[in-house]
Amino acid sequence: MRFLRPHPPLAPLAVAVLTCALAGSAMAGHEAKSPKRAPSPTPAASLGSRPAKTTPPPPVYDTYSRAEPALKAAAESAERTGRRILVNFGTNDCAPCRLFNDAINRQPFRDAFLKQFITVFLDVSEGSSNTELLRSYGVDQSKGLPAIAIWDLVVDQTAPREVTRNGEIVDLARVGEGAIRDFLTKRFRAEKPGKPGPD
Repeated sequence: MRFLRPHPPLAPLAVAVLTCALAGSAMAGHEAKSPKRAPSPTPAASLGSRPAKTTPPPPVYDTYSRAEPALKAAAESAERTGRRILVNFGTNDCAPCRLFNDAINRQPFRDAFLKQFITVFLDVSEGSSNTELLRSYGVDQSKGLPAIAIWDLVVDQTAPREVTRNGEIVDLARVGEGAIRDFLTKRFRAEKPGKPGPD
């Protein structure tokens, strides 16, 4: 009886090569199936395409303020301080109204302006009862806001000394804040009465 000789064992090098080859192909299959890594987040400052969230500007006009009590309080303050009354009619969504507000609140103009005038800001948005007063002064709201009215001393007079009825302040706003301040400075009285600052 003849015995078969067993096959010689695979050489250790051949086993190592085979093992590496099998491991490599298994790894390649694993990489193909594994999810891709998410890219690192981009800093917010470099996004550029996304607009920054901004808070809306504060309102210029109090939508709850009513003309009669506001003017009465202004008249009392004007009588006490010797200043005149300037009523500003406008709305919070009106760009020239905001520009007018910015123009009168820049220093050093603000201090000089407040020595001359007690200011009343009246909202004349659609549906506001303040629009009746605006119409009673003949202001054409279709020509744009703001409109202003100036009284020499008290509101009890039959009419203000001056009213901008036809978009005059809108025209000044197109030129810029300086034009608005020049317009108001021409209406200043010679420096004598008036305590600075709002009441």
